[in-house]
Amino acid sequence: MTVLSLTEGVHTIRWTLAGYNTLEAQVSVSPTGAVTCLSVTGGNCSSITPPGIVVSGSTVTGYLKQAVAAGICGWVTDKGGATGLSVPEVLELVDAYLGIKNLGFTPTNQQIMGCVDYYLGFISSGNSKTGCGF
Repeated sequence: MTVLSLTEGVHTIRWTLAGYNTLEAQVSVSPTGAVTCLSVTGGNCSSITPPGIVVSGSTVTGYLKQAVAAGICGWVTDKGGATGLSVPEVLELVDAYLGIKNLGFTPTNQQIMGCVDYYLGFISSGNSKTGCGF
């Protein structure tokens, strides 16, 4: 957790984390120190649904959205595309999901199931689960 001391006025806060979209919000600090959310780029104030922030007293909590399938799509492309996946490669995704292997991104369960669909030849179904466009 990062702790910031903000003065009275309007401030822009930016959260960045690998594998997630950057979250940017504007907050206002009143003369009494009360914090109010003014806006969230691409999201909502008072929302735990990413992207969003929640203000509780003087604590501002950001909820980042996982980056859209850029990692999984690049990984599938590197493996030869949707029709080039093998069982060991799908298991490699499972290892990354479990934290055993670092692929530079952590696949979601849905992305893994999309790659299983690719392996089975169901490209359209795989695309809907991974967010890719093969």
